Amino acid sequence: MRCWPNRCLVSLACAVTLLGLSFVGPALARADSSPGGNKPLGVIKKTGGAAATAAPTGVPGARASNTAIDPTLQLAYHGGPVMHTHTIHAIFWAPSGFSFPAGYQTAVEGYLQNVATDSGKTSNAYGAISQYGDGGGSAQYNVTYGGSVLDTNSYPATDAVNCGAAFSSPKCLTDAQLYIEIENVRAAQGWSGGLAHQFALVLPPNVTTCFGGSAWDVCSDNYFCAYHSWDPRKPAATTNIYLDIPYEDPACHTDFSSLQPMPNGQVDVALDAMSHEEREAATDPLGTAWFDANGNEADDKCIDSYGVVIGVNGSSVGYNQAIGLGQYDTQTEWSNALHGCYQMGKPTDPAPRGRSRASCRVQDRPEAPSASPARTSSRSTAPRWASSSTGTRRRR
Repeated sequence: MRCWPNRCLVSLACAVTLLGLSFVGPALARADSSPGGNKPLGVIKKTGGAAATAAPTGVPGARASNTAIDPTLQLAYHGGPVMHTHTIHAIFWAPSGFSFPAGYQTAVEGYLQNVATDSGKTSNAYGAISQYGDGGGSAQYNVTYGGSVLDTNSYPATDAVNCGAAFSSPKCLTDAQLYIEIENVRAAQGWSGGLAHQFALVLPPNVTTCFGGSAWDVCSDNYFCAYHSWDPRKPAATTNIYLDIPYEDPACHTDFSSLQPMPNGQVDVALDAMSHEEREAATDPLGTAWFDANGNEADDKCIDSYGVVIGVNGSSVGYNQAIGLGQYDTQTEWSNALHGCYQMGKPTDPAPRGRSRASCRVQDRPEAPSASPARTSSRSTAPRWASSSTGTRRRR
């Protein structure tokens, strides 16, 4: 999860204290992160741009890409549940007057299907989550795609207090409005809730989401890219674990050095965020399970790490993940066993070898992934994880 995850291109030094909680690094302070007082988790901050006044404290200057955040800190278990297996459902909320670009919905559905198809494999970054468990077992890479729905229910009236003054899109939705709609759709579809189900709420262009009161002004058009959370109205055993996936610009798909390849076009911005939030929701669904001493969840720690390019697609665009029948460019995941960011292979294996992003050229032939020295000491000097200058997660 990322409570203030992002990939930042610029340094943010301004502090913000919300409701007495200081936002530090990629993750929100965890003082009130249990059902009944939920906080957005795994917040992916935006890169570049304004909103410096909303930056968390302790944010460093620019650093090299492909480095972990706080690489000397392992994820620690804090006693809460993980998702041992999960079924993920997609809700595309677009009433009259709002729509997704052609092919966008199909591409998101295809990604979720591909992730489910490769369940149990160690050929993509989802393979690392089995390291993290609770008293009932590990958070296995055992994913089922539960289907999707196009939700055409009208958006509720704008909440002038909780949307704050920061949003600039035609429509603003608050976190509470999101989880209320998710529960409405879940019930109407007959889907189950609880700690074996996730709900990805995917929004179209021109819709902003915000959390917090007017003092926060923390929204998807000025601060974050995505987050995961749960419905605080319900007990933990039956709550809805959900991902907020707004429609974002390419600034939400970048590391410190440059924009990442987008082998599937604009939708890769959403898929990158979705990969981050889905994995974090599995290993820390209620903000009480796996995160490091600074509050970073597994994907927060590797928010700026994409590993190596393992091939190019038919349009000569590089990718770093081959999942099911798809080719994607999404971030890596922290591996306690590896003491670094994991791209593919057994989570204890060294990183795969491929072309660096700087040297990758479209005319090059892709190199087959192979073992290379583990990334350990090279990450030990990396600064703590960065927040993006404009928003919350960029990513995820």
